[in-house]
Amino acid sequence: MSNKINKKKKSIPGSTVAAIGAIAAICFCVLFVIFRATGAGAYTESEDARNGAQYLSNIEGKDVKVIADRIGQSAKAQKTDAAAGKLEALGTDETDMWSLFDGIVIVGDSRTQSFSEYGYLPESVVVAKLGANLKYADEVIDEVAAKQPSSLIFTYGINDVDGNWHSAEDFIERYKEILGIYRSKLPNTDIYVCSIIPVKDAAVEEDPNYAAVSEYAAAVRQMCEDEGYVFIDCDSLFDYDEYFEDDGIHFKSPMYPIWGEILLRKVFENESGQSAEANG
Repeated sequence: MSNKINKKKKSIPGSTVAAIGAIAAICFCVLFVIFRATGAGAYTESEDARNGAQYLSNIEGKDVKVIADRIGQSAKAQKTDAAAGKLEALGTDETDMWSLFDGIVIVGDSRTQSFSEYGYLPESVVVAKLGANLKYADEVIDEVAAKQPSSLIFTYGINDVDGNWHSAEDFIERYKEILGIYRSKLPNTDIYVCSIIPVKDAAVEEDPNYAAVSEYAAAVRQMCEDEGYVFIDCDSLFDYDEYFEDDGIHFKSPMYPIWGEILLRKVFENESGQSAEANG
Protein backbone atom coordinates (compact mmCIF):
# COMPACT_ATOMS: atom_id res chain seq x y z
CA MET A 1 0.00 0.00 0.00
CA SER A 2 1.44 3.35 -0.98
CA ASN A 3 2.23 5.83 1.79
CA LYS A 4 2.58 8.75 -0.63
CA ILE A 5 0.67 11.82 0.37
CA ASN A 6 -0.45 14.29 -2.27
CA LYS A 7 0.23 17.78 -0.97
CA LYS A 8 -1.93 20.58 -2.28
CA LYS A 9 0.04 23.62 -3.39
CA LYS A 10 -0.96 26.85 -1.72
CA SER A 11 -1.59 29.83 -3.97
CA ILE A 12 -0.26 33.26 -3.05
CA PRO A 13 -2.93 36.01 -2.93
CA GLY A 14 -2.67 38.61 -5.66
CA SER A 15 -2.41 41.47 -3.12
CA THR A 16 0.63 39.83 -1.54
CA VAL A 17 2.28 39.42 -4.94
CA ALA A 18 1.65 43.11 -5.70
CA ALA A 19 3.08 44.18 -2.35
CA ILE A 20 6.19 42.02 -2.82
CA GLY A 21 6.65 43.44 -6.31
CA ALA A 22 6.32 47.01 -5.08
CA ILE A 23 8.82 46.46 -2.27
CA ALA A 24 11.24 44.80 -4.69
CA ALA A 25 10.98 47.79 -7.03
CA ILE A 26 11.59 50.20 -4.18
CA CYS A 27 14.57 48.17 -2.98
CA PHE A 28 16.02 48.28 -6.49
CA CYS A 29 15.63 52.08 -6.54
CA VAL A 30 17.37 52.44 -3.18
CA LEU A 31 20.22 50.19 -4.31
CA PHE A 32 20.50 52.13 -7.55
CA VAL A 33 20.76 55.44 -5.66
CA ILE A 34 23.49 53.96 -3.45
CA PHE A 35 25.34 52.68 -6.51
CA ARG A 36 25.12 56.05 -8.25
CA ALA A 37 26.16 57.95 -5.14
CA THR A 38 29.32 55.90 -4.70
CA GLY A 39 30.33 55.99 -8.36
CA ALA A 40 29.89 53.42 -11.13
CA GLY A 41 32.46 50.65 -10.91
CA ALA A 42 33.92 52.00 -7.68
CA TYR A 43 31.56 50.62 -5.07
CA THR A 44 32.96 49.98 -1.58
CA GLU A 45 31.19 49.45 1.70
CA SER A 46 31.26 53.08 2.71
CA GLU A 47 29.22 54.60 5.52
CA ASP A 48 26.53 55.53 2.97
CA ALA A 49 26.40 51.92 1.77
CA ARG A 50 26.06 50.59 5.29
CA ASN A 51 23.30 53.10 5.95
CA GLY A 52 21.57 51.91 2.79
CA ALA A 53 21.79 48.30 3.91
CA GLN A 54 20.39 49.25 7.30
CA TYR A 55 17.54 51.09 5.56
CA LEU A 56 16.69 48.01 3.50
CA SER A 57 16.66 45.93 6.68
CA ASN A 58 14.36 48.40 8.40
CA ILE A 59 11.73 48.43 5.65
CA GLU A 60 11.08 44.68 5.85
CA GLY A 61 7.49 44.10 6.79
CA LYS A 62 6.49 47.76 6.54
CA ASP A 63 3.47 48.96 4.61
CA VAL A 64 4.18 49.79 0.96
CA LYS A 65 2.58 53.23 1.32
CA VAL A 66 4.84 54.05 4.26
CA ILE A 67 7.88 53.08 2.18
CA ALA A 68 6.68 55.13 -0.78
CA ASP A 69 6.13 58.13 1.51
CA ARG A 70 9.66 57.72 2.85
CA ILE A 71 11.08 57.76 -0.68
CA GLY A 72 8.92 60.79 -1.53
CA GLN A 73 10.40 62.62 1.45
CA SER A 74 13.88 61.69 0.28
CA ALA A 75 13.14 63.06 -3.21
CA LYS A 76 11.86 66.30 -1.67
CA ALA A 77 15.04 66.61 0.39
CA GLN A 78 17.12 66.14 -2.77
CA LYS A 79 15.08 68.85 -4.52
CA THR A 80 15.69 71.18 -1.57
CA ASP A 81 19.44 70.58 -1.69
CA ALA A 82 19.53 71.04 -5.47
CA ALA A 83 17.64 74.35 -5.21
CA ALA A 84 20.07 75.61 -2.59
CA GLY A 85 22.96 74.83 -4.93
CA LYS A 86 21.28 76.56 -7.86
CA LEU A 87 20.52 79.61 -5.73
CA GLU A 88 24.18 79.85 -4.79
CA ALA A 89 25.24 79.49 -8.42
CA LEU A 90 22.73 82.05 -9.70
CA GLY A 91 24.38 85.27 -10.78
CA THR A 92 27.92 83.88 -10.96
CA ASP A 93 29.96 84.23 -14.14
CA GLU A 94 30.41 80.46 -14.36
CA THR A 95 26.68 79.75 -14.51
CA ASP A 96 24.46 79.80 -17.59
CA MET A 97 21.35 81.26 -15.99
CA TRP A 98 19.03 80.04 -18.71
CA SER A 99 20.01 76.41 -18.17
CA LEU A 100 18.62 76.72 -14.65
CA PHE A 101 15.10 76.97 -16.10
CA ASP A 102 15.17 73.20 -16.64
CA GLY A 103 11.91 71.83 -15.22
CA ILE A 104 10.27 75.26 -15.10
CA VAL A 105 7.46 76.42 -17.40
CA ILE A 106 6.30 80.05 -17.76
CA VAL A 107 2.75 80.72 -18.90
CA GLY A 108 1.53 84.13 -20.01
CA ASP A 109 1.15 86.78 -22.69
CA SER A 110 3.31 88.62 -25.22
CA ARG A 111 5.59 90.03 -22.55
CA THR A 112 6.41 86.47 -21.56
CA GLN A 113 6.56 85.23 -25.14
CA SER A 114 9.61 87.40 -25.76
CA PHE A 115 11.70 85.16 -23.50
CA SER A 116 11.72 82.76 -26.44
CA GLU A 117 11.43 85.33 -29.24
CA TYR A 118 14.67 86.96 -28.11
CA GLY A 119 16.28 83.53 -27.93
CA TYR A 120 16.80 83.33 -24.18
CA LEU A 121 14.56 80.32 -23.54
CA PRO A 122 13.26 77.51 -25.78
CA GLU A 123 9.58 77.37 -26.65
CA SER A 124 9.27 74.24 -24.51
CA VAL A 125 9.72 76.45 -21.45
CA VAL A 126 7.51 79.34 -22.58
CA VAL A 127 3.79 78.84 -23.21
CA ALA A 128 2.67 82.33 -24.18
CA LYS A 129 1.32 84.36 -27.06
CA LEU A 130 0.30 87.85 -28.12
CA GLY A 131 -2.95 88.97 -26.50
CA ALA A 132 -3.23 86.02 -24.11
CA ASN A 133 -5.52 86.59 -21.14
CA LEU A 134 -7.33 84.56 -18.52
CA LYS A 135 -10.59 84.31 -20.48
CA TYR A 136 -8.97 81.79 -22.80
CA ALA A 137 -6.27 80.47 -20.45
CA ASP A 138 -7.90 77.04 -20.35
CA GLU A 139 -6.85 76.49 -23.99
CA VAL A 140 -3.26 75.71 -22.96
CA ILE A 141 -3.90 73.72 -19.78
CA ASP A 142 -3.45 70.30 -21.39
CA GLU A 143 -0.30 71.44 -23.23
CA VAL A 144 1.25 72.72 -20.01
CA ALA A 145 0.15 69.75 -17.88
CA ALA A 146 1.73 67.33 -20.37
CA LYS A 147 5.12 68.90 -19.68
CA GLN A 148 4.89 67.86 -15.99
CA PRO A 149 6.95 70.84 -14.79
CA SER A 150 8.47 70.93 -11.32
CA SER A 151 7.63 74.64 -11.13
CA LEU A 152 5.02 76.68 -12.99
CA ILE A 153 5.10 80.49 -13.24
CA PHE A 154 2.05 82.53 -14.33
CA THR A 155 2.40 86.04 -15.76
CA TYR A 156 -1.13 86.91 -16.82
CA GLY A 157 -2.76 90.29 -16.31
CA ILE A 158 -1.63 92.97 -18.70
CA ASN A 159 -4.24 92.04 -21.31
CA ASP A 160 -6.92 91.33 -18.72
CA VAL A 161 -7.13 94.97 -17.65
CA ASP A 162 -7.83 96.00 -21.22
CA GLY A 163 -11.61 95.83 -20.96
CA ASN A 164 -11.85 92.04 -20.68
CA TRP A 165 -13.46 92.01 -17.23
CA HIS A 166 -16.13 94.07 -15.49
CA SER A 167 -13.99 94.36 -12.38
CA ALA A 168 -10.81 93.20 -10.68
CA GLU A 169 -12.99 90.83 -8.63
CA ASP A 170 -14.21 89.06 -11.78
CA PHE A 171 -10.63 88.83 -13.00
CA ILE A 172 -9.46 87.27 -9.72
CA GLU A 173 -12.28 84.73 -9.66
CA ARG A 174 -11.18 83.54 -13.07
CA TYR A 175 -7.53 83.49 -12.00
CA LYS A 176 -8.41 81.32 -9.00
CA GLU A 177 -10.40 79.00 -11.25
CA ILE A 178 -7.51 78.53 -13.69
CA LEU A 179 -4.91 78.04 -10.95
CA GLY A 180 -7.20 75.58 -9.19
CA ILE A 181 -7.35 73.44 -12.33
CA TYR A 182 -3.57 73.41 -12.58
CA ARG A 183 -3.25 72.60 -8.90
CA SER A 184 -5.51 69.56 -9.31
CA LYS A 185 -3.78 68.36 -12.50
CA LEU A 186 -0.25 68.96 -11.21
CA PRO A 187 -0.36 68.31 -7.45
CA ASN A 188 3.43 67.95 -7.21
CA THR A 189 4.18 71.16 -9.09
CA ASP A 190 5.06 74.38 -7.25
CA ILE A 191 2.89 77.24 -8.52
CA TYR A 192 4.13 80.83 -8.68
CA VAL A 193 2.27 83.98 -9.72
CA CYS A 194 4.16 86.95 -11.10
CA SER A 195 3.03 90.48 -10.29
CA ILE A 196 1.44 92.54 -13.07
CA ILE A 197 4.38 94.76 -13.98
CA PRO A 198 3.16 98.38 -14.27
CA VAL A 199 2.98 100.16 -17.62
CA LYS A 200 4.35 103.57 -18.51
CA ASP A 201 2.27 106.73 -18.92
CA ALA A 202 2.41 106.40 -22.70
CA ALA A 203 0.35 103.21 -22.49
CA VAL A 204 -2.32 104.83 -20.30
CA GLU A 205 -2.53 107.82 -22.62
CA GLU A 206 -3.08 105.45 -25.55
CA ASP A 207 -5.58 103.25 -23.68
CA PRO A 208 -7.11 104.53 -20.39
CA ASN A 209 -7.99 100.94 -19.42
CA TYR A 210 -4.37 100.50 -18.35
CA ALA A 211 -4.99 102.89 -15.47
CA ALA A 212 -6.55 99.88 -13.70
CA VAL A 213 -3.25 97.94 -13.63
CA SER A 214 -2.50 98.93 -10.03
CA GLU A 215 -5.95 97.74 -8.85
CA TYR A 216 -5.64 94.41 -10.65
CA ALA A 217 -2.07 94.00 -9.43
CA ALA A 218 -3.09 94.52 -5.81
CA ALA A 219 -5.83 91.92 -6.26
CA VAL A 220 -3.30 89.37 -7.58
CA ARG A 221 -1.04 89.88 -4.56
CA GLN A 222 -3.99 89.40 -2.20
CA MET A 223 -5.15 86.29 -4.06
CA CYS A 224 -1.76 84.66 -3.59
CA GLU A 225 -1.84 85.42 0.12
CA ASP A 226 -5.36 84.04 0.47
CA GLU A 227 -4.94 80.94 -1.70
CA GLY A 228 -1.39 79.92 -0.79
CA TYR A 229 0.35 80.60 -4.10
CA VAL A 230 3.87 81.99 -4.07
CA PHE A 231 3.85 85.60 -5.27
CA ILE A 232 6.82 86.91 -7.28
CA ASP A 233 7.18 90.68 -7.08
CA CYS A 234 8.63 91.85 -10.40
CA ASP A 235 7.60 95.51 -10.12
CA SER A 236 11.23 96.62 -9.89
CA LEU A 237 11.38 96.16 -13.68
CA PHE A 238 9.30 99.35 -13.98
CA ASP A 239 12.40 101.35 -13.01
CA TYR A 240 14.30 100.28 -16.14
CA ASP A 241 12.88 103.00 -18.39
CA GLU A 242 15.44 102.37 -21.12
CA TYR A 243 14.31 98.76 -21.48
CA PHE A 244 10.66 99.55 -22.23
CA GLU A 245 9.43 99.70 -25.80
CA ASP A 246 7.89 102.97 -26.99
CA ASP A 247 4.40 101.61 -26.31
CA GLY A 248 5.18 101.67 -22.57
CA ILE A 249 4.03 98.04 -22.20
CA HIS A 250 6.50 95.64 -23.77
CA PHE A 251 10.18 95.12 -23.01
CA LYS A 252 13.37 95.27 -25.01
CA SER A 253 15.80 92.36 -25.01
CA PRO A 254 18.06 93.55 -22.13
CA MET A 255 15.10 93.41 -19.73
CA TYR A 256 14.80 89.63 -19.93
CA PRO A 257 18.01 88.59 -18.12
CA ILE A 258 16.94 90.86 -15.25
CA TRP A 259 13.42 89.44 -15.19
CA GLY A 260 14.68 85.88 -15.57
CA GLU A 261 16.97 86.20 -12.55
CA ILE A 262 14.12 87.55 -10.41
CA LEU A 263 11.96 84.55 -11.33
CA LEU A 264 14.69 81.98 -10.72
CA ARG A 265 15.77 83.52 -7.43
CA LYS A 266 12.24 83.33 -6.05
CA VAL A 267 11.76 79.73 -7.22
CA PHE A 268 15.05 78.56 -5.69
CA GLU A 269 14.48 80.48 -2.47
CA ASN A 270 11.13 78.79 -2.10
CA GLU A 271 12.32 75.29 -3.00
CA SER A 272 15.37 75.52 -0.72
CA GLY A 273 13.28 76.75 2.21
CA GLN A 274 14.99 80.12 2.25
CA SER A 275 11.74 81.97 1.56
CA ALA A 276 9.09 82.75 4.18
CA GLU A 277 6.37 82.05 1.62
CA ALA A 278 5.11 78.53 1.00
CA ASN A 279 3.17 77.01 -1.81
CA GLY A 280 -0.06 75.57 -0.46
